[in-house]
Amino acid sequence: VNVIDFKTNWNYESFELIRFAEIVNSIKIVAHKINYFTVIERDMIEMFLSIDWNFYYVRIGFAEYLDLSENRIRFLQPNQFGILALYTLNMSRNLITELMGNEFNGEKIENKLQTLDFSYCKLNYINENTFRNLKQLTEIYLNDNQLKTISRNTFSNLDNLQLIELQNNEIDFDLNMIEKVNSLKKIGLNRDFFDLILLNSSLNHIQTIVYESSVMDD
Repeated sequence: VNVIDFKTNWNYESFELIRFAEIVNSIKIVAHKINYFTVIERDMIEMFLSIDWNFYYVRIGFAEYLDLSENRIRFLQPNQFGILALYTLNMSRNLITELMGNEFNGEKIENKLQTLDFSYCKLNYINENTFRNLKQLTEIYLNDNQLKTISRNTFSNLDNLQLIELQNNEIDFDLNMIEKVNSLKKIGLNRDFFDLILLNSSLNHIQTIVYESSVMDD
């Protein structure tokens, strides 16, 4: 992983010296102070960052792994990630409260993204269309948020989805949320809903149930 570490390795003033560097394959941006970011495509894909409300940018080339975890990001723009051909996106431990359904519009990310992590944010709302076109998605982490409801259509078009982490939310779990995810092999839930999975014969393709800090094989 190519690491651009604002926290320990870089003075903000010196960041301009590497702004034309091409980062390929994978990138972890460590700052813990990113308030806002946007991605644009010119001759190369560039990411503009606001760190403590000072602006910097880095050319990220053709990164396939992007880690923006443990920052202060509160919202995502429409089509925020559409031009990024990512396999993995880690947005965990930010301050994001809503996913409005248009953050992942774009052919590049729709045809490639496999792992998506929004755990330990402040999520209380996910539009049912947010993940609809992410056809290659295999793992999604939504655990440790403030979610109370999830639409039955949120995961319905994800034919390759094998893992969903939902534990440590306030969800009143309904089997309709996952009944159309026939590829699902592992799910994380609050322990109260464990029996719902075990006693439903239509979900016998699920091999592992995670509740809180424990794992139980079905």
